Amino acid sequence: MPTYLSSKRSIKTYFLFYLLPLTLSFSCSGGTLQDPEKVYKARTQNLPKNKPAPNDFGPADTGDTLKGIYRIKDKALPYTIMRFKEAETTEKMVFILFLHGAGERGSNNSSQLTVGLPNLISTLKKLGLKNFMVFAPQCPISERWVDTDWSAPSHSMQEIPHWPLNATLSILDSIVESDSSIDINRIYATGLSMGGYGTWELIQRRPRFFAAALPICGGGDKTLGDRLVFTPIWMFHGTADKVVPVSRTKDMNAAINQALGSNPSIAKMTLYENKGHLIWNQVYDNPEVIKWLLGQKKSLN
Repeated sequence: MPTYLSSKRSIKTYFLFYLLPLTLSFSCSGGTLQDPEKVYKARTQNLPKNKPAPNDFGPADTGDTLKGIYRIKDKALPYTIMRFKEAETTEKMVFILFLHGAGERGSNNSSQLTVGLPNLISTLKKLGLKNFMVFAPQCPISERWVDTDWSAPSHSMQEIPHWPLNATLSILDSIVESDSSIDINRIYATGLSMGGYGTWELIQRRPRFFAAALPICGGGDKTLGDRLVFTPIWMFHGTADKVVPVSRTKDMNAAINQALGSNPSIAKMTLYENKGHLIWNQVYDNPEVIKWLLGQKKSLN
């Protein structure tokens, strides 16, 4: 077992190190997943009710796992940090922020690990990545990463992030600033559906922070395309999406290219013809996409 969280004492040290108001637990767990698309459909049928996940509904092999709760007054944001690391290596850690979709909202701090993310982790491992960290917060059942109507043709980014995304940024900053093993030039953001909206807002609020991003079937503020010209982005959408209009992704691509003018575009767009909303497994299962993501690095300057 890696030494990162190999004992209760090391968990306590980690708690003190990050100086966050946490509720912690440690696990090395695995399980057999149900079909993610069926799970997503089941969870979006009755969104007002947040039922605990079934016993056989567990995350993928997560290695060392730290679970916590970030509290802001009467609000709470559960989150999970998963660290995959070879014990003998001194190589810096790749860091990935993953934002889940609407069907995985809740308070059990596990549902957000079950849709899309297992596919992403599997592909990372297949590509031979051995040292990486995944940060996966869980949005409460009645909230959204971005407080906007997903079916609307556009929205404007608010001055202050909606509190779940704001809390996510606070935790992210604490982790990155406190852990010297993280490669600050290889911090990536990705998310699906509701998390796709969150991903767009993250990179619009932090234009030079992320090395690259993979927003899937989401949308951002198309009037702020100039904030996206510093971040390599590969965006995805299904042309037959009835949940989030495909125009949301097309508009973001157009906004970036307009802001870039005659300069080569750092944005890529892939549209899945005649595909609906549930395209994320196709994205995360594609080694070329993940290889592209890992190949993006910020300048050392």
